[in-house]
This record gives sequence, structure tokens and C-alpha cells, in this order.
Amino acid sequence: MEATLTRWTKDTIDFLDGVVPKTSSKKFSNTRRAVFVGSGVGAWVSMLVARERPDLVRGFVGLSADPDFTEDLLWAQLPEEVKDAIMREGFKEVKWGGRSEVYPITSSLIEDGRKNLVLRGGPQSFQIDCPVRLIHSLEDEEVPVTVPLKIAQTVTTLNCEVIMPKIGGHALEDQRQTLPRWVDPMFDQQSKSKTPMLSPFEEALVKSLDDCLQYSEVAAEVK
Repeated sequence: MEATLTRWTKDTIDFLDGVVPKTSSKKFSNTRRAVFVGSGVGAWVSMLVARERPDLVRGFVGLSADPDFTEDLLWAQLPEEVKDAIMREGFKEVKWGGRSEVYPITSSLIEDGRKNLVLRGGPQSFQIDCPVRLIHSLEDEEVPVTVPLKIAQTVTTLNCEVIMPKIGGHALEDQRQTLPRWVDPMFDQQSKSKTPMLSPFEEALVKSLDDCLQYSEVAAEVK
């Protein structure tokens, strides 16, 4: 009931400030920086942290990223009577986004979301200098595929890639090819070595993480 973008961003920064060792040495400056993997609204939070505290972020991977969703995807689709109820009563459970899930939506989330919109400034208007990787299924039933493309246009970094698997949906789950959770490895039953095979989503995520880690290490050496 008290959750907002501002609070999630502050909590993330406070957490990292509390657990990541501080150092004044340039040689070990990367030990204070994390690669963020944000799913859905977590990607929005990651973008806000990367802008506010770039010293904490060495790369950002967005999974089904939905920044500005409170205004563009949620509020824009709600009936007027539901909007009035949220603002009048401060809270209402609503179903939206093409899935069966019910979400608790508060007036504070909507109002705070408007203070933290990130896709309004046009091309290269949002200051993020670290590598950005966006993995977004063409089957996403909740967030249009235009959203990751807009993120790529909006961030300032040129080290940005958008990866769009054909299947998977918003949860990036593919029951046709993988085990129940897309993060589980596939195993080649015909192989004597039983070498684990990665699903398309795992391959995209592993490559994205590797890109972020390698880029930050090279950047540190150049500096």
C-alpha cells in the first residue's frame, strides 16, 4: 500500500550503499557497481537508479521492461469510474494488461509515477551511460514491443541492444520449448555428456550479462 517508484528507487540505493564495499581506489572502483536485471517495473526502477547513482550501476538488463506503465499502459486503459474510485478511495484492485492477474493500484502509485516518467524527453534525453540490454517477447500481452524500442531511443548510451524473441509472453516463459520456468536449463537427452542447453531466453540473458561485465572491465582499464 505504501509502494511507489520513489520509494523503490530509494530502497535500492540504500541497499546497495549498505552492502557494497566503498573504495577510493580507481583500480577497484567496479566492485561498487552492480549489473541490474529488472523485470517489468523493476526495469523502470533500474533506469531511475542508473540516472541518480551511476556510480552504483555497471550495466542494465531489462526483461519485459515497462517504464511509465502507470500512465501509458494502466491509467490510459482504465474506465473513468475505476480511475475515480482509485483517486477517491486511495486504492482499488484492478485487472489489466491482457492477463488474469489482479493488481492493487493506489492513488499514490499513480501520482508518484507521474513524477518519475522517463520516456517523455525524446531521443537521448535520459542520462544512462552504461550498457543497456532489453529482452522483450514479441508475444508480450501486457507491454507493447514499442516500449523497449522507445527506451533504446531515449537513453543516452550508444551501447544499447534490443533482443526480441518471437515467443514467451510478458513472463518470458515458453512452455513449448523449455521447462516450467524459462530460467531452468534444457538438457539434451540424446547427448552422452548431458551438457545443459540454454533456452533462447537464457542465451539472451547470459550474453547480455556478459556484455555488461566485459564492457565495464574494459572501460575501467581504459580509464
